[in-house]
Amino acid sequence: MKPCRDSGAVKAVIDVGTNSVKFLAALRRGGTSSELADEVKITRLGEGLSKEGAFRAAAMERTASAIEGFARRALSYGAAEIAVVGTQAMRTAANAGEFKRMARKRCGIDIRVISGDEEAEFSFRAVSKDISQNTLVFDVGGGSSEAAFGLGGSLLWRRSVPVGALVLYEKFFAPSPGPYGTDVLGACRAFAASEIETYMAGAAMPCKAGKECACVGVGGTFVTLASVHAGASREREAGVPLTRDEVVRQTALYVSTDRESRKKIPGLEPERADIILPGACVAAALMDLFGLDRLTVSARGLRHGVMDSIL
Repeated sequence: MKPCRDSGAVKAVIDVGTNSVKFLAALRRGGTSSELADEVKITRLGEGLSKEGAFRAAAMERTASAIEGFARRALSYGAAEIAVVGTQAMRTAANAGEFKRMARKRCGIDIRVISGDEEAEFSFRAVSKDISQNTLVFDVGGGSSEAAFGLGGSLLWRRSVPVGALVLYEKFFAPSPGPYGTDVLGACRAFAASEIETYMAGAAMPCKAGKECACVGVGGTFVTLASVHAGASREREAGVPLTRDEVVRQTALYVSTDRESRKKIPGLEPERADIILPGACVAAALMDLFGLDRLTVSARGLRHGVMDSIL
């Protein structure tokens, strides 16, 4: 794609997550905005973090390279501003400062580490601005998961749980490629449910209260579940309805197959073949806690919420 000449109107966001780095570039012109790029690269920055407490050198190198590549892309579009945000892995790693310095040296840009509450709010903002009714948003990531609720775009509460797909994979399923036993699955489900209930304590349960509520799932896990349901790539999954029964169906499929078999499932990115099962456990636990039979998956997410704040 050719660089955009209207450089002052181009902004970019790089979301440095526990499992992946996401890139969004957008052009604002005449009161409207259009996306120039929206891409994801899985780098596993948080690989081994839950057990070792620090980033591995190889993971930092992979992730810094991805950030550098996306930063170059942003500049090629003429970006006037590049916002780089770090989430759960950056919040917890003992050597997060070292990685920030590494990224600054490589790219000349600073990573802003956001809180769990901010992460939940950005995800909410990404999907709620065009919805007039009660809105409940879930985001299942690699290192943490968020829930946020509001009315007509006005945020009422938000919660972040330090449980995500990569964290649970390393805790319960690694290094086995599968198939897995029901005891392992049960342990993962129980742990996810317990952590979510603990961190969501005190949050109003709008859907359980019988109120009309638009329920939306964002993030890699929900995108993948919807893509597999639709038998499509991630570019086509936006707006796909996802039921609790479908999450259960896919969970049974992933438990009963090995990693190589899962890589061949239509709609499932091969790089997510190991973490989709624990991600599905988190998705099911969130839906259960809020009494949801179904929700809608959105291709938007944290990066779009950040973009909306800077455009």
